[in-house]
Amino acid sequence: MFQTFDTVVLVLYILAVLGVGFWFSKRAKTSEGFMVGGRSMSGFSVGLSILGTLLSSVSFIAYPGKAYADNWNAYVFSITVVVVAFVAVRVFLPFYRRLGVISAYEFLENRFGYWGRFYGGVSFIMFSIGRTGIILYLLCLPLHHLLGWDMVTLIVVTGILTTAYTFIGGIEAVIWTDVAQVIVLFGGAILCVVLLITAMPEGPGQVLTVAGEHNKFSLGTFEFDFVNSSFWLVLVFGITENLKNFGIDQTYVQRYVSTRSDSEAVKSVWLGALSYVPLTLIFFVIGTCLFVFYQVFPSSGLPDKADAVFPFFIVTELPDGIRGLLIAALFAAAMSSLSSSLNSMATISLEDFVRRFSKKSLTDKQVVRYLRTFTIFFGGVGTLTGIAMISVKQALDVWWQISGVFGGGILGLFLLAIATKKVRSSAAVPAVVSSIAVISWITFSEEFTQPQKILAGFVGTVTLLTVALLIHRLSGLIPASTKTALRRDE
Repeated sequence: MFQTFDTVVLVLYILAVLGVGFWFSKRAKTSEGFMVGGRSMSGFSVGLSILGTLLSSVSFIAYPGKAYADNWNAYVFSITVVVVAFVAVRVFLPFYRRLGVISAYEFLENRFGYWGRFYGGVSFIMFSIGRTGIILYLLCLPLHHLLGWDMVTLIVVTGILTTAYTFIGGIEAVIWTDVAQVIVLFGGAILCVVLLITAMPEGPGQVLTVAGEHNKFSLGTFEFDFVNSSFWLVLVFGITENLKNFGIDQTYVQRYVSTRSDSEAVKSVWLGALSYVPLTLIFFVIGTCLFVFYQVFPSSGLPDKADAVFPFFIVTELPDGIRGLLIAALFAAAMSSLSSSLNSMATISLEDFVRRFSKKSLTDKQVVRYLRTFTIFFGGVGTLTGIAMISVKQALDVWWQISGVFGGGILGLFLLAIATKKVRSSAAVPAVVSSIAVISWITFSEEFTQPQKILAGFVGTVTLLTVALLIHRLSGLIPASTKTALRRDE
């Protein structure tokens, strides 16, 4: 259980985070300050913020849980970040900075009409609500074991704390808090690896021996197997999801346009991507070390849920103070992503819905009031979603399904809009409908295995592009006179 020193460490950390929010509260009194930090941020701070957005309690808890239960197959996802970062700095980043937009989905309205912008905004908000719920749930797992508090109470308290500093300080508070949280997270992860390895009675080599005997370092089979979780299946999923992250996710787009120059924006992407690969590797090492640790030191109280093993280790094995530091690191991981999601959902709600339909121009004071109201609203909805996640078996699988359902179709629509100039709304609408139908079928049908379900986003993207291009090509075969007659009939 928590001791006095643990409590002091954790409370000081939470107070520091809230202090950052108050520090930047003056700069968040304008809409530009709240949403994009006055477009004056450095590549270093934004890069670490991108890293903080990529990381979360999904990384801190679910990755060790996955490595503990299975192997390093899920690490292939992390490797794809570097590949997609190259595409981001060549295509997406200059595209958004050239447009000068705050909303990632404004472009879709210019290209296909408002329905495209509406679909993009709603998809992002639904995806972010799911992400918020998963992160809150994973953050509160170890606190539940440590403090003995009810999970619902913990999720509600944590949701209020995160909403508070996002509400107060806007995007600049989010970014600079991310910087501090990434440092705490990295330190906590390294410390945990050291403690696990040094606990081995036969030395560090025992980890390699025992883990090797159980095939724990495997990246998955290299056969072209898309039924089970092979290397290629996770590779395809990773490229699809990270294209969505770096290409169309509002939390990333806001960071692209918040930097003070194009070169700083490029620096931020590479810093975030190149740091993510080794840092997530540490979490897989932790999961493997946990497996070996409990092979060597069996425990009758070991949880059935793989996601709960790391929190169990923190509670039962770590000394006072260090336990508090690890929980602070977990808070760091979770609050980075939570604050980013809340700020971005508020921004999309304002830009794509309120401003779009407002019959009169809003004052800057009214805009900031809207942004803060939306922050509170989505903080509440995300908290309720976190409570609903308590019954999940393995959080990483659920998270990947949410990503596919709410991301696959919108990624395809963006790629269609950027890569083609002649395909119009008449082809895009049925393509989006087809994509949503395919994604829903794969996700909710019992005909597909769990590994196959994570490819729903990829299949939905391919479906959308194929249907749109096919309709466009077929429409080109219809004689102009027939098209004219059809328009008259309409």
